[in-house]
Formats: sequence, C-alpha cells, structure tokens
Amino acid sequence: MRPTAYINGRILQKQSFHNDLAVIVRSAIITSIIPLAELAQDEYEIVDLGGNHLVPGFIDVQVNGGGGVLFNDSPDLDGIKAISKAHRQFGTTGMLVTLISDELDVIQSGVSAVNTAIDAAVPGVLGIHIEGPFLNPERRGIHDAQKIKKLTAGIVDQLQPLDSGCTVLTIAPETMDPALIGQLKDKGFILCAGHSNASYEEASTAMIMA
Repeated sequence: MRPTAYINGRILQKQSFHNDLAVIVRSAIITSIIPLAELAQDEYEIVDLGGNHLVPGFIDVQVNGGGGVLFNDSPDLDGIKAISKAHRQFGTTGMLVTLISDELDVIQSGVSAVNTAIDAAVPGVLGIHIEGPFLNPERRGIHDAQKIKKLTAGIVDQLQPLDSGCTVLTIAPETMDPALIGQLKDKGFILCAGHSNASYEEASTAMIMA
C-alpha cells in the first residue's frame, strides 16, 4: 500500500503555519514533512486538505463531560463513548475522563468504566482524572462541600488505579498525613495538588512523598 501525502493544508510547524508543505504518512505514522514542490505525487495516495489547518491532536487532562453527558452522572462505558465522540470532533485526540468530588462508589464505577473503555479501545481515552474529594473545603470552588472527604488509611486501601493508562488524583496535601501520599504513589496514582491552601512547607513535603 502506498504512503499517503496530505497537501494543500495550513500545516503547523514549530510556531507558525505553512502552506507549502506535504505531510507523509506510512502505516498511520508521520514519517516526514517535505516541501510540496519536492513531492512526487504519483508515488502517494493524495489527500487534499482544501486549505484547512493540520495540527497535532489536542490532549486534555481534565474532561468532565461532553455531548450532554457529565461523567459523574454517567460513570459507565456509554457515558465515556459520548464524551469521547463530542470532544474528538474539535481536535481532542487524547483525554483523561474526569470525575469531580463524589462518593467512593462513584469513583470506583468511574475507574471500572475507564478500564473497560481502554480495553475496548474507545478513541482517545488515555486514563482517568479523579479531582477530589480529598480537597480543602476552603478552596473547593464548584465542588459540593458535602462530598469533600478526609483521606484515611482505610480509604487508601479501597482506592485502586487503572489496570493500564494514567490515573491522576488531585488532592489538597495539607489535609492529609504525608505518609498516605506516599502510599497513593506506591499504588500507582499520579498525584497533583489542587483546590489546596498548602503552605510552602506542606507542599514541599508532599512533593517529596509523591
């Protein structure tokens, strides 16, 4: 099968767009970007972009919903499919489907659903972002105050990361024992500080543990 050449597009290169380039793709991999004038068109399957933009796919690490679906309300495979489809049409090719602060059973359902979505190769699903509920109530923003929880050793035992893909967990480090942060890291969570009122010292300690 001949490689494909994408031509007549506004192609993003470094910090500017170019109109005189051809993007060469072999087996779904970009192998080169060459001047359009050097392209031997009879050697390629030609895709004419008609002047549209050609840019890298966007990666969004916080996607709470899309297509009329909020992941907290539909932490299942159908919900993820709807969210993926809605964002993909606007150029998002990779995402972390995101839960805001909720009950532990909702978090567990979300993790299970994302495991299923990754196994089913739902386009663009790279993992899950669990934003809360282990946040500082004073910095909760839109998060429901009744959903905010204090992280305990018992909860750490219940929390499980994905079987594959990224599992990001946003926490307020000043609200918990730093040893628990280390335990989350050891279980495979990627930890972020957010909705936090941590001091420099508290944040520094959390970074060491994470």
